[in-house]
Amino acid sequence: MNYHYANENSQPVGPYTAEQMLQLQQQGVLHENSWVIAEGDMEWKPYAALFPLPIEDSQNAGRPKFCTSCGAENESQAQFCNGCGTKLAQGNERL
Repeated sequence: MNYHYANENSQPVGPYTAEQMLQLQQQGVLHENSWVIAEGDMEWKPYAALFPLPIEDSQNAGRPKFCTSCGAENESQAQFCNGCGTKLAQGNERL
């Protein structure tokens, strides 16, 4: 599957593979709230909704979690999505 992201001018950039998107995140090009879309999808979502970030628990305090299933924003302590009930990643865990 390929993805695009919205640059600082809200213009789509891509396509990129999931591996390339991770590399862009590691290079600081993409952040947890960068807007991304998978090819074929109709809705843009925050990067963290499609690619959960491994964030240390101390850094994660107070930051919202985004559901990988529906993209809903949840409180940082949430274990399950308040929108669809999907289990959310905890700390360094990737689902």
